[in-house]
Amino acid sequence: MAISSKRRDLIDATKLLLCQQGFEAMSPAHIIKKSGAGQGSFYHHFQSKADLAHHALEEISNEMIVGFDRMFDGDKSPIEKIMDYLKHPRDGVKGCKMGRFANEIIINNIAISAPVTNYFKHVENKIKTTIEDAQQMNMLTGEINANELAVTLVAIVQGGFVLSRIHGDAKMVNQATQTAVKIMQSLKNKAVNDV
Repeated sequence: MAISSKRRDLIDATKLLLCQQGFEAMSPAHIIKKSGAGQGSFYHHFQSKADLAHHALEEISNEMIVGFDRMFDGDKSPIEKIMDYLKHPRDGVKGCKMGRFANEIIINNIAISAPVTNYFKHVENKIKTTIEDAQQMNMLTGEINANELAVTLVAIVQGGFVLSRIHGDAKMVNQATQTAVKIMQSLKNKAVNDV
């Protein structure tokens, strides 16, 4: 029980530090101090900082996927689900928990970055299939490639986070997504007019 508890403490501390500091700024000493675990516990449960970070990122990724999927559950139309995703309030200065790792060295380490990649693949695929559902229901023009539109919408959100952090303005990401909402509305109107 005590061993699994220390492992849990180490993972929880790492999750918090990854979101606050990022991988590169986080040291094993920071993790040990934050978790209350000893150095022996750290290396008993994990081979390295990278190994621990992988486990922590897996949990963060899974938690974010659950939260993301909630926006796409229920009886709303495919267009409403996409709009809910775009209109979801975001704090741009805090940034995206997963997107921030794109600029860190860990993105080149497949073993560590896999949870980050898996999260974004999941998001892009869910949006793509929702766009395809909307197209099949003639709610969205079929002239646009669903995969390309999905990638564009994710890029708008992530780009909004980047600009918010650069300018220190938490609202910039939401300004970007408001424009994405207008793009979706335009594509929806085109579908209606084409019918």
